Amino acid sequence: MNNPSAFLPNGLSWELDGASRVPFAAYTSEDIHKKELDRFFYSKHWCYVGLEAEIPIVGDFTRTTIGERSVIMVRDADPSINVVENVCAHTIRFSGDSLNMKKILIAITVVALTMINNAQAQMPIKIGFMAELSGPQGAIGQDQYDAFMLVVERNGGKLGGVPVTILKEDSQLKPDVATQIVQKLIERDKVSIITGVTFSNVMMAIHKPITEKEIFLIGSNAGPAPIAGAQCSLYQYIVSWQNDTQAEVVGQYATDKGYKRVVGMAPNYQTGKDFMAGFKRYYIGEIVDEIYTPLYQPDFSAELTQVAASKPDAIFIFYPGGLGVNFVRQFQQAGMLGKIPLLTSSSMDASNLNALKESSLGVIAGTFWGTDFSNAASKQFVEAFEKKLNRIPSQFAAQSYDAAQLLDSAIAKVKGNVSDKKALMAALSSADFSSVRGSFKFNNNHFPIQDMHIFEVAKDAKGRVNLKAIATPLKNHQDAYHAQCALKQ
Repeated sequence: MNNPSAFLPNGLSWELDGASRVPFAAYTSEDIHKKELDRFFYSKHWCYVGLEAEIPIVGDFTRTTIGERSVIMVRDADPSINVVENVCAHTIRFSGDSLNMKKILIAITVVALTMINNAQAQMPIKIGFMAELSGPQGAIGQDQYDAFMLVVERNGGKLGGVPVTILKEDSQLKPDVATQIVQKLIERDKVSIITGVTFSNVMMAIHKPITEKEIFLIGSNAGPAPIAGAQCSLYQYIVSWQNDTQAEVVGQYATDKGYKRVVGMAPNYQTGKDFMAGFKRYYIGEIVDEIYTPLYQPDFSAELTQVAASKPDAIFIFYPGGLGVNFVRQFQQAGMLGKIPLLTSSSMDASNLNALKESSLGVIAGTFWGTDFSNAASKQFVEAFEKKLNRIPSQFAAQSYDAAQLLDSAIAKVKGNVSDKKALMAALSSADFSSVRGSFKFNNNHFPIQDMHIFEVAKDAKGRVNLKAIATPLKNHQDAYHAQCALKQ
């Protein structure tokens, strides 16, 4: 600067004694402060307000000051970055009393608020998707994910007309891993909704950490008894079934067929016990033996020797995914397939029939849906899934597709405002979507009321090994625990 004393108030000057010294009054002078604001901050100079990395997501914003003026830096929907004056800040000062200046700042505020509201309205809704995506049960979780994304991709990356970000996580069939994932999704990723959840031991570990934080849990597979009863939550919506119901329909079928003596087998964990309880609830004959095996056990030779010695009229099993493949193969190798009727729940469907092929023909399965259903929603789903993924959709895929359809409907009803939790609950509870299973509605515990069917493994019209519907023993079926849930219809 050519004349540094021009900045100083009248009567002050720079003292020079071999080096420039700033008079103390320069630090406290109101006159100098005003000149600095006008020449450095409020004139046509660039001022630093922040880093781009501070606002990575559309709708993110930070507040800072330029001189004495509060400003907002916001990531717009473009996603460009804009900086506007924040005239609502308590520390704001106007340069003079000019009415025109105030009008300009008010106009800037209106633009700024509109911009922020638009950015937030278009900000993607974060949804956590967690399932078993690796190991022997990985095919189940993959079907869940693929079917869910089928709806998202069909809608151009949106649900309910609003952009969504799906955060995919593998819980690895480990409750401790799942708990850590949930903590990350809620605390770091700030998700509004979590969906998926394949196994009941995982569901029991993460149900409370999710629902007590008032995060919506849209379950698309596991339905353990405790959360259908006394531990139910306003924030849970289970689109699949309560575990017992898939076994109850098989128990009713075994009763209808007149089987007098049955052996039951299942893994030794919550779901295995739920399925066995469900079968026994509707089967009026004798349970000759009730065998529980370790969850990760792949070899059933010792148990099958025990079964053969019992000489039952039929055997009921629950072994999902890869466990079901191992069991049926060993059942056949033991010479029992075709001689002792094999009744299954959540064990035989498109997720593993491709591995078993003709060796599974004649096996009986109980569930809520099959690819041969004639309603329009089911036909559309099966056609789209097979076209994109070149495989037959499993019941796990159908459940997750319905979960995405439910969210699509509910998010549209609340116009994307998932923070209005009361409105979102009402929208989810209405279940206003076309389910692949046909009729669908939630019970008071937010589990489905639905028909339960019996299928036989057979060849379909294309010559593929598939499930064929043969009976509907239970219609408009409610689970056995809903009365224990304090929620009202």
